[in-house]
Amino acid sequence: MTRSEHGVDMSGAFADIALGGPSGQGFWDTTNRRLFMFDHALGGFPISTGERGIKSAATPRYICDNFRDAAVDTAIWTLNSGTDAQAVDPAILATSQIGECNLVTGNVGSGMAADGSSMVSALDIEAEEGEINLVGQIKLSAITTVWFFFGLTDLVTLEAPVTLSTTTFTTNATDACGIMFDTAATTDTIRAVGVANNVDATHVDTTIAPVAATYMDVRIRVSTVGKMDVWLDGVWRGAVSSAVTPSVNLGVILAADARTTASRTLTSNLIGMM
Repeated sequence: MTRSEHGVDMSGAFADIALGGPSGQGFWDTTNRRLFMFDHALGGFPISTGERGIKSAATPRYICDNFRDAAVDTAIWTLNSGTDAQAVDPAILATSQIGECNLVTGNVGSGMAADGSSMVSALDIEAEEGEINLVGQIKLSAITTVWFFFGLTDLVTLEAPVTLSTTTFTTNATDACGIMFDTAATTDTIRAVGVANNVDATHVDTTIAPVAATYMDVRIRVSTVGKMDVWLDGVWRGAVSSAVTPSVNLGVILAADARTTASRTLTSNLIGMM
């Protein structure tokens, strides 16, 4: 087992064991594929079954959702979808053996308002309250004609925080940071992106492309001064300075959009923030 910093293994995607201590520290059980969070008030790991999503009600904030419930917990997530009939709110995949949530896009090909699907937690996370470690496991049904974003943002409504067309970034959020993949770009690779108080950060090309229908481990660390570091499948892929305003209230976001008239599915089997 590997010792960890803030509950996340610094040498890989997920920790095997945490140091213990304040609420929010956690560990990733590699055998059972569950993220456990420590609650200082209760003096232990009250959600060790890992069967239901949980979100802290006090600082430091944390989220743990393995999507093993019958439906997405709307006490944790705001669910959004576009106007197209094909676009639906994120939903638990009933036939999954491991607990999975699907975000299915529309197939109009006209943008987020018609085709988007997203889930966002309450806007009560601030980097200045303590270093944020966000982890997730995500996969795309296909890696053509698609956009997705995973990270933190300042709105719970349906929005694409950052997009990329050829070589031009568009930031729709005032404050957001995370990873983005957009096949409208000249090069179809994952970018580490951020915007702080409407000022774009210097975005970083990770040079990594997702693999269709294959889970990718993502770790995003945001320091108390708003600097973001990104790991993909356990490998550090870049840092973004001034990625987000430390004092702004943010929520965890997972979102997807179709770039043409072909519907796409973004799936997660874990989102955890500690």
